[in-house]
Amino acid sequence: MKKYLIYNPELDQATVIAKYLKKYSANNIHITGCTNSNSRKNMLLIHKKYFDEIIIDNYTNPNHIKKYDIIIPTGSHDTELVLQKYNKIKIGQITFKQKNLFVSEKPKMLKFIKSINIPIPNTYYNISEINNFPVFYKSDSETSYKKLKGIIRNKKQLLNLNLKDVIYQEFIDSKSTFAVGFLAEDGEIICSLSHEEKASFPKVGGSASYIEIINNKKLFEYTVKILHKLKYSGWGLAEYKYCEKRKDFVFMEINAKFWASIELYLLNSSCFFEKLFDIKYKTKQNKALVYLHRIFKTDNKFIFSNLGKILKQKKATSNLIKILYAFFRNLYPELIIFKFLKNFYKNENFKK
Repeated sequence: MKKYLIYNPELDQATVIAKYLKKYSANNIHITGCTNSNSRKNMLLIHKKYFDEIIIDNYTNPNHIKKYDIIIPTGSHDTELVLQKYNKIKIGQITFKQKNLFVSEKPKMLKFIKSINIPIPNTYYNISEINNFPVFYKSDSETSYKKLKGIIRNKKQLLNLNLKDVIYQEFIDSKSTFAVGFLAEDGEIICSLSHEEKASFPKVGGSASYIEIINNKKLFEYTVKILHKLKYSGWGLAEYKYCEKRKDFVFMEINAKFWASIELYLLNSSCFFEKLFDIKYKTKQNKALVYLHRIFKTDNKFIFSNLGKILKQKKATSNLIKILYAFFRNLYPELIIFKFLKNFYKNENFKK
């Protein structure tokens, strides 16, 4: 029996990877989810249907290497911790190398992207340089525990926020985020698909609420160029915004991890699982996916103007508690049930 250990089982990408392993593995397997938090909220977010057991442990316990056949980090922080300890992560035919962490250091990455003539937003590292508003701010590292992002509308707001460990960028006024998800080896793409994220939470930049597969030559060309220059090996998601002023895509970042919207990719291409887990299956070819646990936290205007699409399209795998909590928090925040769920979600530890 092959034993899998999946870090951060509360994340969407961890749930989906576990689901597909259970669904398409030819042999008996055992999937353990490993979380480093036993808070009540964290435990409720885990979709336990797809895991044989859940353990609470740190992500660098050396016993994991001995006990499990395949270890799968899924978030940015656990991926970084594993790479710092072991230098690389090998899953099937794909080796994720420590040097990939360069892409998470956003100031360095943006300067690199500019040097290879791919558009980036005007970027400021000192507030004294900012004279045009609005500006977008975000944490200067993808692996930061406290991930900050938002929009600043004027100078007074900028000075009052007094933010640290962030970079400021020209605000690209685009409703959608575009991305290319990929597997790569030494800078050469092995598998890839592109998508348009038409709605996300938070609205200023977050995880997908409504997402569609697209085919765009420019997105692919930019991603190929970046990965080739970096000699990138592993998996990741390159994100872009479309700028009307430039009439071009503008690079935002690369997420050096398994991305939250990976389910849409697995539905439309078996290449990813074949290269990672030597598992083949017949694809469903669903071109769009709705994340119910985030769509209710999206702009209500988007929900009602696209209600027909939302009801029609395939729904992403999700924990029912996530969906209910999001629904009541966004649409009916004053209801007693929301107050109950909010209290139930407090960071209280389970008794060991």
